[in-house]
Amino acid sequence: MPPLTTDQVLTFTRELLAASQAVVRGQIRCPESDHLGVMTILFAAKQVGHFETIHSLVGIGKNSDATILARVMLEGMSVLFWASNDPDDRAKKWRAYSLVFDLRLLRERQQSGMATSDDDEEALLVRLETEASVFLKSGRTDHQNPEAYRSRWHLDQSGKAVSISEMIASIDDPNLLPLYDALSNWIHWNVRGLAGGIQREGDHVRIAWDDSRDGSWALSAGFQATLLTMRALDRHFAMGQAQNFLNIRDRYVKAAVDAQAV
Repeated sequence: MPPLTTDQVLTFTRELLAASQAVVRGQIRCPESDHLGVMTILFAAKQVGHFETIHSLVGIGKNSDATILARVMLEGMSVLFWASNDPDDRAKKWRAYSLVFDLRLLRERQQSGMATSDDDEEALLVRLETEASVFLKSGRTDHQNPEAYRSRWHLDQSGKAVSISEMIASIDDPNLLPLYDALSNWIHWNVRGLAGGIQREGDHVRIAWDDSRDGSWALSAGFQATLLTMRALDRHFAMGQAQNFLNIRDRYVKAAVDAQAV
């Protein structure tokens, strides 16, 4: 959230990171049948891990590399929010797709000559037929074949795959999609991401990155993704930590507004 400097952003992101670590490193009661609960716990833990790495990367000046993880964090946040809009269907699909991964692994092991259990294979095939048929490609019924399944689990009610950009656009924040697109430049090796590293002297080129702004953007995006994911975790399990996270956010926003007013 420029125009705050990287050091100023770090003040708030460290605080959010510490509060988030305290939550995800504790035990959370979650029944096996709570598909969205399981999904939210795992997403929150992964977000915190990514946010820790962003701090490390920015700390050693690898600012552009930090944007890669920031982009991934926005993706995770958006997937979780999309699933939470229809938890009985979408979060269940997220978990059910693990059966497709299990089938792929089983066939790979069999093709390599590794010993596998007939009983385990039969149990997996039964579950695939009853729980994962929604992932079969159009016209396919051979649920024993990994190639019969679609490559994505995130499908709408009509069976159409939903893209990450569509998930981000569905969130009520007009700034998220432009931020996501901006963070994509470095990872996609496009000219907008790389050309800034060139300094030309006649016919000679010198590489000299000035990516300090990327560090601020990465921390800001990581802050937002972590905050919203942790709030989702707190809300789902009624942890009573919401006000703590909101206080950190409010002070961060106030500092950014004050900086813009200068």
